[in-house]
Amino acid sequence: MNAKVEIGGQRFGCLTVIEHSPRTDNRQRTHWICECACGRRLLVRSDNLRKGKSTQCSECRGKLGRPSVFIEGGDDYGTL
Repeated sequence: MNAKVEIGGQRFGCLTVIEHSPRTDNRQRTHWICECACGRRLLVRSDNLRKGKSTQCSECRGKLGRPSVFIEGGDDYGTL
């Protein structure tokens, strides 16, 4: 497993990193809870932030995609 790089508080495009998420995927990649400039909160993989692949939520991009997972509403966050 790779060491976690602390990026809390940093901004990547329209996304501001809020806090580390305990969620990992099958490759043990780190995820962060981020807030878009529009106010939506979402989960984003660390490598996608640092490589510039994720810079805003899918609603702000104007298309549907799956680079991030919305966590608004409380119930969704508990199931991630």
